[in-house]
Formats: sequence, structure tokens, C-alpha cells
Amino acid sequence: MGQAGITVEGVRSVHIKSKNGEVLTTYDARIMGAIQSLWFKQSGGKSAVELKYADILNELGLSDGASNYKRIQESLIRLKDIEVTLTQYQRSQNAEYEEIALTRLIDQIVFRRKVNTIDHYQRKFEIRLPEWLVQANRDGNLFDVSLILMNDLKSYLAQGMYWLVSSYTEEHKVELELFTLAGHFHFVDGGQPIMPVYKIVERITQACEELKQVGFIDSYSYSGKKQGLVDRYLSVVKNPVFLNIPVRSREVPPPEQMELWRE
Repeated sequence: MGQAGITVEGVRSVHIKSKNGEVLTTYDARIMGAIQSLWFKQSGGKSAVELKYADILNELGLSDGASNYKRIQESLIRLKDIEVTLTQYQRSQNAEYEEIALTRLIDQIVFRRKVNTIDHYQRKFEIRLPEWLVQANRDGNLFDVSLILMNDLKSYLAQGMYWLVSSYTEEHKVELELFTLAGHFHFVDGGQPIMPVYKIVERITQACEELKQVGFIDSYSYSGKKQGLVDRYLSVVKNPVFLNIPVRSREVPPPEQMELWRE
């Protein structure tokens, strides 16, 4: 924090959407996570890095094969079309304007293919990350996820909750309102649940059980109102192994969560 009346600098919220309306999957999230990991290992801090499909499969703990190459390529094309809106914290409490940056998740992808063919691509490509993401990587504004652990999570909801809870890097215990959580996973449309509330709670509970089985969380519980989604909360206690730093209270409000992927 700076002098009195000045808020923290940096990004307050991140909003991610596909410009063509296509829904991203947890597989796309894993591909992006693998790219981030490989960028650290191979880029030398530069924005562009040349990768092989086999590098990504190895990072994900998946078997090599042409069918997987095609799936990775399709995922990369979806990720290329993602738009990112970054809303900055206000410079002062009474600021009249806030800064909003419109950018991308991936700046550029360069594929190579044989001349006069339409789909015979080489098994490597060059990818360039946008400057905001490169700078965030350099500054260490990241949270850790295990791409191998993701393989053990069977449902997209458990995978999405893993990413969400992991983003609270400093909290041993994370509390989430069910209405907000349900909105992340598209169980709410126009402010109304798309299925009976008890079914939404059942699916969230099943996802929590998965997270317990793989050892990511130690326990979970519900509190607040007994009916509906508003003012009803889910609390999960992370396994200390997955804490990035020792437990301590936040000095600034946590950032808003981005919309998560779904199958």
C-alpha cells in the first residue's frame, strides 16, 4: 500500500471470453497451463518460444500420438481467439476513471506446413505471449497448478474448482458463495438456476469429494442459509502441501475470479 487514500496498483479483475462465442474446455485450460510452464523452461524470458506437440503432451502426462497432435492444434486455435479484459485498481479512492485494457491470451501462433497442402503441419510451432502476460510471468504474478493432478480429476467441475481454489494462493481456507460459484460453472442463467438448487449442490459436493480423493483439499463444509444459492457458502480447507506461501491474511481485497472453462 502507498500513502493514505491510494489503492493497490495492479489488476483488480480479469475477464476472459471467446470472440466467436465458443466455450472453452478444461482441456484448453490445461493446454494453456502447459504453454506457461514450457515458456518458463525454454523461452529465456522472451515473449516467443518454439514448442513441439510432444513437449505439451509430456507436460500434461499424456501419451504421444498423431490424434493428440490434432487435438492440441484445435485447442491452440480456440485459445488464439480469446479476448482478455484487464481492469486496473483505482489510483485513488475518489478516482473519476478506471483503466481497462483489452488484450489477448495469446498474441500469435505460427504453424508450418508443406507447400500446397491444407493440413500437413509440422510437429512444432512458435507461440508468442502478449506483453501483459510476459510481464506478469516475470513479476511472479502466478499461481501453481499440477497438470498431472488434473489427469486424476474426472469431472470438468472438479477440474474447474481446482483452478479456482488454487488461485487463492495465500488462503488455507477458501469460502465461496454458492450463487457466485454456480455462475462460474454456468448453472445460473439470467440470475436464475438452470436446474433445481439441490442438484447444483449435489454436483458441487461430488466435485469436492473428488478434490478430497486426490488430496488437494482436507475438508469442505456448507454454511449460511439452508435453501437457495444466495447467502449460502461453501468452505474448503486446502491441504497445506498446496499452499504457495505460509497462511496470512490479505492486506487488499482478492481479485474477482475469471469465468472458468467447462466441457
